[in-house]
Amino acid sequence: MPSLRTRILLIGAVATGALTAGCPSVPLRGSLELPAADLTVRHYEGTLLSLPGAAEAVWDPDTCLAFTVEVVALERSPGTVFEALSTTAQFIASSVARGAFSAATRSDRLLRFSGRAEEVAEFRARLEEGVFGRHASAGRVGGVASPRVTGRITYAARERIPLPHRRDGVVESIEVRVGLTAEGGGLLAVAIQEVGEPPAGLPTLEGEPPRPPAEPRTLLTEEAVVPLPLDAGRGDCALVLRSPFEGGEPRALAVFVTLSPGPRPGEAGRPEFEALVARSRVEATRGEAAPDVPGEETLAPLWPGLESAASGLADVRTARSALSFLAQATEADLAEDLALGAPDPVFSDLVSAVRAELDVLPRPLAPGPVGFVLERSAFLAAISWSAREEAADAILSLAVRHAGEAGRYPSTLKEVLDTATDLPGLRAGLAAENRIFLEDNSPAARVRAYDWLAIRGEAPSGYDPLASREDRRRALRDAASGEEQ
Repeated sequence: MPSLRTRILLIGAVATGALTAGCPSVPLRGSLELPAADLTVRHYEGTLLSLPGAAEAVWDPDTCLAFTVEVVALERSPGTVFEALSTTAQFIASSVARGAFSAATRSDRLLRFSGRAEEVAEFRARLEEGVFGRHASAGRVGGVASPRVTGRITYAARERIPLPHRRDGVVESIEVRVGLTAEGGGLLAVAIQEVGEPPAGLPTLEGEPPRPPAEPRTLLTEEAVVPLPLDAGRGDCALVLRSPFEGGEPRALAVFVTLSPGPRPGEAGRPEFEALVARSRVEATRGEAAPDVPGEETLAPLWPGLESAASGLADVRTARSALSFLAQATEADLAEDLALGAPDPVFSDLVSAVRAELDVLPRPLAPGPVGFVLERSAFLAAISWSAREEAADAILSLAVRHAGEAGRYPSTLKEVLDTATDLPGLRAGLAAENRIFLEDNSPAARVRAYDWLAIRGEAPSGYDPLASREDRRRALRDAASGEEQ
């Protein structure tokens, strides 16, 4: 009896009209040695942000879209084809051994992306013409995606690769996750991962029983999340990344992703598509392992998904990345810094406060109110923890960075927070307080206030925080009269 993966491929071929059984294509010129790796597809119930089971799944064939993902190995790197992924991705992140999450502005291995069908078609044509040397398909797989169903495609090496910094070697893999936002927009996450044993701990002492071997886990991840534009449920995109695999000849890999609606009731292929949805549901509900580093929803104002992102705050395994995405998308700067670097107790208090505030916001969530909730909660957490010895220095430095001299005075900061009703109002209140500190008797206070205002382009022209009192007051009067005019 065919395996589940084979049956999904066969059914998906009928459903989409373009899906093949994963056989390598014939290269343009000669043969290209492919990496010793396997291409597989799995599904899980949840969004790109959440862990499996964290969201109520939608398995309706009328709302599910069919997807295909093909991996093509290239002899030469395509160079500057498409825009840099860093200009398109909503977020690029790296994670080491699941414990440290950090945002990044670029990736050395996730290179290029296009969600424009005409650019993808042109790229395929140039590929067939041999512009990038020889090429070969590593396979093509398919499945379904909905606002609460995510397809997880993995292209993983069959053997460990010995590395100088990993005695037992690692398994290199590429993971692509395909999903939809709650509003029906396409969403794509791509990650390059190294999986292996964690560093060895302390040796066993004489007479102690031997410790069990450590379970393999994700040691390093580079991940990006990009929106996939859809037109009536259809979309084509292509990703180009540097091949992470040892052995074989490819210098780069191209990943082609296609989304399309399944056949409507009464149309050819509808029964097969319904069977594909049903089988994918069985697979997902069997309890397949969760992705080691879950992807993040698209959150910026132009891209929907705030509700899905907020759901990730409920799970300790995704809370930091979820809050970081929410903060970046809504321009809540202090909240973003705390998401990435706050001590666990501070972060836990912040997430609890944010979740309580988000629960009472009107639906659907909008970037403005969410950003204000995040930033106000972050400042309140800073006020609370600045009085506690175990986190005072770190929290105070962050408060000063984001609030200027006002961040050094909890009562002043609290007054601004109580008065503001939105994020622009909060920032205006902080700016007003820092302008007051320009007249402070302390040179250090004046310098901190001036620097904070200057970075934001709001420092009064001609003002020098270290000038004489008369010169400082004259500069402030001149700036005030200029604003009135």
